[in-house]
Parts: sequence; C-alpha cells; structure tokens
Amino acid sequence: MNSNILKGLAGALLCVCLLLWVAAPAASALEVTEAPLNPEFVKYLEEKEAPADRMMTAAAAPIEEGEHTDKICGEIPSPVTVAWPEGSEVQTTSAFRPAPSESRCDLRDEGRVGSVKDQGECGSCWSFAALGSLESTLLPEEVRDFSENNLKNTHGLDYAHDKGGNAYMATAYFSRWSGPVNESDDPYSEVSGVSPTGLTVQKHVQDVDFLPVRKDRSNVTLIKQAVKEYGGVYSSMYWSNGFYDEGHASYYDPWLVGGGHAVLIVGWDDTYSKDNFTFTPPGDGAFIVRNSWNADWGDDGYFYQSYYDADRGCKAIFTAEDTNNYRDVYFHDPLGWTSAIGIGSETAYAANVFTATSGNSLGAVGFFTPAPNAAYEVSVYLDPTDSPLSADGPATTISGTQVLPGYHTHPLTTPVPLKPGQTFSVVVKLTTPNYYQPLAVEKPIAGFSSGAKASAGESYVSADGVEWEDLTTTMPNTNVCLKAYTVYEEPKLSFNTAHSSLNAGDETEVAITMSRAPWGLAGYEIDVSVADPEVATITGASYPAWATLNLSRETDGGLMMRAVDLEDAVHAGDEDVVLGTVRVKGLIGGSSDLKIAVRQIDGDGGDLVTTTANTSSVAITPAGENEQAEKVRLDLPGCNFSGANVSVTASADARVSEDRKSIIISGDSFDLTIRTIGRVTEEGGTIKGTVENFVIQTRALTVRSEDAGEVRGSAMADLSSVPEGAAVTTALRTEARAGTMEIFERAAAENGLTIDALAASLEIRTTNLNDGEEITGATVLMSVPTAWVEAHGGAENITIIRSGDDGTATILRTHVQGTEDGMTTFAATSPDGFCEFGLVAVSAAPIEPTPVPTTEPVHVSSPSSGGNSQSDTAVGTTGALHAGENITLKMRNTPITAVTLRANEDIDSLMLSVKKTSRPSAADAPEGAVYAYVEATLYHTTEDHLSSETITFAVPTAWMEAHSCTASDIGLFKHVDGAWKPLKTVVTGENSGMAHFDAESDGFSTFAIAATAGTPETLTPTVTSTSAESGVVTPAETGAVPAATTQKSPLPLWAAALAIGAAVLLARKH
Repeated sequence: MNSNILKGLAGALLCVCLLLWVAAPAASALEVTEAPLNPEFVKYLEEKEAPADRMMTAAAAPIEEGEHTDKICGEIPSPVTVAWPEGSEVQTTSAFRPAPSESRCDLRDEGRVGSVKDQGECGSCWSFAALGSLESTLLPEEVRDFSENNLKNTHGLDYAHDKGGNAYMATAYFSRWSGPVNESDDPYSEVSGVSPTGLTVQKHVQDVDFLPVRKDRSNVTLIKQAVKEYGGVYSSMYWSNGFYDEGHASYYDPWLVGGGHAVLIVGWDDTYSKDNFTFTPPGDGAFIVRNSWNADWGDDGYFYQSYYDADRGCKAIFTAEDTNNYRDVYFHDPLGWTSAIGIGSETAYAANVFTATSGNSLGAVGFFTPAPNAAYEVSVYLDPTDSPLSADGPATTISGTQVLPGYHTHPLTTPVPLKPGQTFSVVVKLTTPNYYQPLAVEKPIAGFSSGAKASAGESYVSADGVEWEDLTTTMPNTNVCLKAYTVYEEPKLSFNTAHSSLNAGDETEVAITMSRAPWGLAGYEIDVSVADPEVATITGASYPAWATLNLSRETDGGLMMRAVDLEDAVHAGDEDVVLGTVRVKGLIGGSSDLKIAVRQIDGDGGDLVTTTANTSSVAITPAGENEQAEKVRLDLPGCNFSGANVSVTASADARVSEDRKSIIISGDSFDLTIRTIGRVTEEGGTIKGTVENFVIQTRALTVRSEDAGEVRGSAMADLSSVPEGAAVTTALRTEARAGTMEIFERAAAENGLTIDALAASLEIRTTNLNDGEEITGATVLMSVPTAWVEAHGGAENITIIRSGDDGTATILRTHVQGTEDGMTTFAATSPDGFCEFGLVAVSAAPIEPTPVPTTEPVHVSSPSSGGNSQSDTAVGTTGALHAGENITLKMRNTPITAVTLRANEDIDSLMLSVKKTSRPSAADAPEGAVYAYVEATLYHTTEDHLSSETITFAVPTAWMEAHSCTASDIGLFKHVDGAWKPLKTVVTGENSGMAHFDAESDGFSTFAIAATAGTPETLTPTVTSTSAESGVVTPAETGAVPAATTQKSPLPLWAAALAIGAAVLLARKH
C-alpha cells in the first residue's frame, strides 16, 4: 500500500481517537470507598421473610421445653454501626470522669430515672429506651415525660410504627429537631401510627454518645462512668425468655440467642450473685436495667443483666438542651447516618452547601463521627461559587478531637452572620485513626432508608480540601450527614462612640446604632439617659430618613425615643442600623455614662427582638471664662481593698513615693495619695501596703477675672476611707453667688477689714463623703497672678473667707503655699469642712477724720472712696490679643474708669493696674487745681507692643463748681522726666453729677487730673512740725485736695505713728 495512504489513515485514526477521548464523560477523580453493611443488618434482611415473631418475639422453646412468655421487643439492626479499631476502647475512658468507686449504684435511689412504661404489643422498645435515656439525663433537675408515640410514628424511615427501630433512627429524629414532644401532646398508642403535626418540640438533642460494644469486662467500667455522670444508657440486646430467671428477675445469655430488644441501664451491683441466673456466669455482678413491659413484670419493671452476658448491642447516651440554644437547623440528611464512606485514607473532607432562610447567625455545626478519637477541623465559607469554598477564605474555623463516636454539635468560636437568601457552606476535615471511612452519609438502603434523596450542589467530598467533587456524581441521592445550627445573636445597641469629649456648655451629637437587625425592624421604643445629670443632659433627638413616624418625649434624666419603619427600609441581616441621634450638652466638668434602656424592639414578623445595650461615657472638660465646674468621681481602677490592706496594679498612673510610705495615683481630674503604715512593697507589678489614710486633691479649675486675671482653684481633703460612689464637685466663679458676697463682707467687717477686691469664689461639695466622718481635713487652694497680689499691697493683704450654708462667715488662716510662673498659690484649712470660699484682697476699715475748723472752710466733695468700703486700686486683665485688636479694660473705684488699648502685634496676655496716689516727690504740682493723681502700671507685656492708649476718666461737677471751672478746663497730665505733659483731652459728656473725658496717651506713668492754670486752688491740710505743739493745722500747699486713702492691714508702723500723733494734737487743741 502506498506509504502516503498509510500515513493518512494513521493520522485520521489518531484524530478519531482524540475526538472519542474528548467526548467521553470524565471519570470520577476520587475513588470513594464505602463501609460494608452491618452484618447484623444483613442477617436481619435475610431473615425478614421468616415468621414475624422471629425477630420481634423472644422464644424460649429452643432452650427449654415448658411454659414460656412471649413478649414483643422491637430493636432492629442498623445498616451502619460505629467502628472500634483495636485498642480504641481504652482511650474512650477519657470522655468521662474517673470511674466510680461504689460497688452498687441505682439511679432510682437518686431520683434520676423515670417511671416504668408499657410498650404493649408493639415493637417500640427502642423509643422507650431512647426517650428513657433522654429523660434520665435531665433528672433530677427536670422531670419530663416525652412522647414515645411521636418517635415511633414520625421517624421517617422504612418501618411502620410497630415494626421496630434503633438508636440511629432515634438520633436522626432528634438531630433534625422533630422531637421530643410532650407525652400529653401525643399520648402513646400501640396500635396507632398517626401523630398530630405542629407539636412543640420540648428539647434540642445536640449530642448522642455511642459506647463500645461489650467484648469483655473492661467495658463495664465505661458504662458505669456514663450512668454515673449522665444517666440512663440506651442498650440493645438479644432477648430470649429461656435465659430469664423470673424468680430473681435476672438475665444471662452466654450465646446471643433470641430477638432484638432495647432497654435502659440505670445502675449496677458488683456483688449481685452469679447464682441468681438461669445459667451461671463466670462471676458476680450485674447491671440494673429498666424494661418497658410495665411495672408488673420482673422486679417492679426492672431486671438484672449479668456483666458476662454475650450482649454485643449498641449502647448510647442521649442528652438534651433547652430549645433556645439554637434557632434554625440546616440539613440535607433527614434520615440520618445510613452508610460510611472514605477516600482511601484515614482522612477525608466533606462539605454541605446551604441557603439561609433567616438573619440568624451560624453558631454551630453537627456531624457524626463513626469511630472514636476523631480529629476534626471545621470551616465556614460565605457565598461559595463552583465548589464549597469561596475566594474570600473561611469566615471562621474550629478544630478539636471527638473522643466518643456518635452525633455531636460543635459550637463555633465566633458566630457567622447570615442574611436571608445567602448561601454558605460548612466544610469538615475528619481523621479517624485506623479507620478508613470517616464520613457519615445518608443514602438509600433498601429495607431501611429507601426514601433518601439528594440533589447536585448540596454535598461535596474531597481528598485534600482543594479539589472537590459533588457527591451525587458517584453516589446518587447521597448527602453528607452534616448539619448547621444558627444562634440568635442579640443585637447590641450602642452609641457610635465609646467615649465623647466636649467642653462644658457645648453640645455634641451621639448616634445610637443596632449592631444587626436579624429579623428586620418594624419599630422600637427606647429610653436614653445620662447617668449623672449634674454633669451632662440630653437636649434633643433626631431620626434617620426611614423613621418617618417618630416621637420623642422627655423622661426623668433623659429622653424616650420611638420610631416605626413603615417603608420596610431595614431588612433582615442589615448591620449597623442607625436608630437615631441624641444631642448631649455638657453642664460641668466630669464624666458620666450614657445609657440605653430598651422598652421594645419588634422584628418585621412581629417577633420581639431582645437586645443588649452598651453604655458610652461622656467626658466634660471644665470650660468658661467666668465659671468652671467639675464633678470628680473617686473611682480607683486597679485598686483592691481587703480590710486595711490595699493592692494597686503598678502603671504609669500609679507609683510609689520616694520615701516608700505612700502610693500615689494620678487621674485625669484628681490625684490620690494613699498613706500607708510602714513601707510599701512592690512585687510582680503589684504595689501593696496597709492604709493609714487618703489625701485627695482635685484638678485645678481656671477662670479669668476682669480684675485679677487668671484665677485657679482646687480642693484637697484628708479621708479616712473612700466609699463607693464618692465624689467631689468644685465650682470656680469670678463672682460669688447671690448673697454670698454680703457674707464675705460681713466676715471682713467683723474683723475690722474691708474687702477691696474679690479674685474668685470656689464652691466645694461632696457626695458620699461627710465632714467629721470620711473627711478628716479640708483644705482650699486658690492661685492668682503675683502682680495682682502686689497691686493690693502684698500677700499679707490676701485671705480666704468661708461662707457656710447656715449663713456663718469665717476668715480662714491663709498662707502662701508657693509662687511659680507669675502665680501665687494661697492655701487655707477649713475646720468646718467644705462649702463656698472667696479669695479676697482686704485692707483696714477706714477711720473717718475729725473735722478741723479753718479760716476758710472748704466745701469740697472728696474724690476718694475713703468713706466707703471701696479700694483705691483697680486691675484689668485680658488674655491673648492679636495684632490690630482693641480691648477696653473697665476700672472701678478710681477716677480713671476705663482704658482702651490697641495691640500692634500678638500679645499672650496683659494686666493693667490703676491706683490713686500722691504727687511724685520729684515733680512740682501742675499749675491748676488738681483733682487726683493716678498711677497706671502695665504687666505681662511692654508698651512697644501697644500702638495707642485711650484713658477714660470722670470728675464730679461739684468739684468743678467749687473750683470755678468747667469741663472744658479739665485736662489729663502725664508725668514725664519731672514735668507734667498735657495730653489731648476731650469732653465726652456729663450725667449723674459727673463729667466724662477721654485722653490720648503714649504710655503709662503717673497722671494728674487737673484744671488748667488760673483756677482757684484747694488747700491740703497737713500737720507741720512748727505747729505740732499747739495743735494748729496749717495749709502746707494750696490747690490740692488730698485723697483720703484707706490703709492695708496690718497697718504700717509709720501710718500708726502718724495716726497716734494726730490724735494727740487734736486732743491738746480741744
């Protein structure tokens, strides 16, 4: 044949092969192996065609001729059974507490087993054993009677209600939450296979432990542990009447003969004699077993089963939880575990994909482990695509080891929020040592679970967790036994910030959010309040756009808020839902919690949404030029008191004093010193000592007085203890409260003093601290500019006065605590405790002079304030000034009534002192009559920082009339280099007997307010040495009227001497 033809045929054949290979369906990449059916189940199927009583009736005839009792049993083998690889039984003892030491135990003695029941002529023993175990594990706390009828009628597998069952069928019924239901809702009927629907499930069975088959005496201990720790144990066995000793109510079968039966093991007796059995076992000892053939049978319905019985049946423990543990259960295996599969090794991966039907969060997963000591890893994925995995990775993972086989629920460490309609997957990696079919599945088994169904996209398996295969590809109608349980995560109502800070007097808005709306939101009603209404208050509320129907109403300490979602704008599963916003106003310095109290929150379906509410804190910073207040809570975090002993966690805010006899705790608003008896010790980050007493000092508040400038005030107290809820409230004001100034003035007058100026008042109040009890010493601390102190004659003229609530007034012993940064701090101890205090400048009360006749009586109204309680000094202050800004400082008690300044560059602060004075010794008097000499002194800045000064002053019209001059004759003169420089002065008006003037000055010095030359001069009487003996007072200088000045206290020696001399002269004159 032509070689070209051969080549062409070969090429065509190759193409055909390739096409056939491509077109052929892909074979499964996984080799799934399946565990063999339970031999007992196979035997059961083979014998199913035998007479009905072969498996359902216990026949004694083959053993012994004579009378026998036929009883219906009902335990049918399951197609699967738990695997017990060699050596695994011993390891399972770690699943329970140590083995009990008592030789006999009977749960009846402890009230931990329910009453004996009667299954009648029905193969339902398995339902009585399963529910008997469940009821027993709840006792003695809960006495329950669950419906065996509902279990035998609604299990869902191939058997009729009266044809038997097993523990695996019961587990499927429980784990899908079909039961248990109350006996009263579905009473037992041996002939009926119908149960009502829609009954309330009373408990959730989340865990069923399977114990190893009893191959030898060692497994007796494990059953004892289970009975003692949990309660009755479900036990399947073979029953034949020929092995039952009616006289002793005992049973021993050495050969596994008879029909399947399920009973409940409720105790043991190690000393039960082997001679009490029909056939003699190798030794003593028996389990105490409850049967379901009524209380007239056996020993009041019970019998003894030898430890040496050939029993190889299933042993299980059913436990229950309240139904509020989980909300929803997602599953694809309603019939439960019917087969076990693997992928060629001890490890295999399985996954189920579900679609959420509610907004509840995924909280747990449940699955079977077919062998003991199974290691598991569970992962949850959201929105999986082609496989059970998603690109975003797992939302959460857990891992562990399940010691006993069976069905178990494993809570997730972190619940995973879900939304209705959202897909999610649960992926499990299982490793079962020495067992190669670790995955439990539900599949159709003829004669058992023929109704099992599955769809593609529900269950997946994998050998490595990367490459996945839909299980229905290789095993049609097969699903993995893997369930997902949701929890109701209570939404948290919280403020959008855990901590708000604002100044006193300011407002801030704080939003209230609900962390999640698991069931949507129909509406809500809540109360929002401030824990300490002294510190802050709620002034109003606003609502989001969806809350078209809303209402706010004031309540005690807060606001009630109500809103309705009419447009269904908030959906199930929505997160961070804003319910509203409250406006919070700071009142005084301090801190307080903001609280939410829920009246009612409704989901879209009308279900009541239960929530938890977080608090938020608001910190108020004392603020204000004229008034600041703060409430200091004496909370001591990290401090633990036990009697007189204290332990403090060492931190940046807690330290030991240098002499190691005090613990000093620094807070944001106070400092606390814990004085100790003996030295303080430090060990392992903890400071310890024995308490002697406490000293608390509050943070200094600051105001700015028009006269004094910056003033600070704080409280210090010696305390014997710090009770819970203790607090100190301080309020610093530039002016005293109504009526308090009069009390201050009365105190001064009673001591022969006059108050020249008030720097500030400090009010101190306490909560849960009482004078003479917890408070053993009270000290007031107030600071003022040193320049203000000097302007008022020095520290000896400054004092603190106490105004009591009872109207008492006390001048306190006041001393200078220190001077720093231009501030002088005064301290005074208040023996009568805290109240309201004033820091004042005082002077001696003026003495009215005795009139002296002259040849020409002068009827002049003195410009001085010596006849009243006013000072001759005024102080004006201001804070920062920017270049180009003007400030007018008001002056009181001096002829100069105001000074207007203009800054030509930025100034941090300034103070101007104005006081009446006498003519400078280096200067002659101005040519005209002098009304007053005034000295002005600038502090904290220099004159080159100012571009202009306007001085406003006033002169009484009576004085001008007395000196035959008018307002146009008055001028202001500045003392410069020994001479008087006239300043440009304009008349601004006359009213109330006073003429008012403005004068432009280029700096500060001593000024004279005087009439121009040619006006009559006033006489200034003085005591001269030449006339002292005769007592005649002669004019020493004409044209000047003296300003009668008040003296500071204590009086200078020269002033006192002068006063005494004047008094002697006057006495001699008379």
